[in-house]
Amino acid sequence: MPEFGRLMDYRFNGLDIIEALAGQGINVSMLDGAIVEKTGLIAVAGTLKAIDSGFIPEGSRVLCNLTSAYSLADSKAVPERTINSVEEVMEYSRVIMERNHHA
Repeated sequence: MPEFGRLMDYRFNGLDIIEALAGQGINVSMLDGAIVEKTGLIAVAGTLKAIDSGFIPEGSRVLCNLTSAYSLADSKAVPERTINSVEEVMEYSRVIMERNHHA
């Protein structure tokens, strides 16, 4: 998995990914020095690859799930929006599509 290896080697302002996330209050589950929540980091690696390739435009907002359910959630995340029905999904999709067409 080349993207994951690149992510683990990449430095963010001198910090590795584990240190950079910790600096943002996001703790990656580790056991005896080994990462046990790799799926979340794989999601970060894929997201960064999509940004680097231009698939995700610079300045976009991205939701990236960093848990694989190995650890319990710390409940610190606050959603920008909560959607409770299919109708709300459809309405919000229309809003986003219209916003993107006017950008």
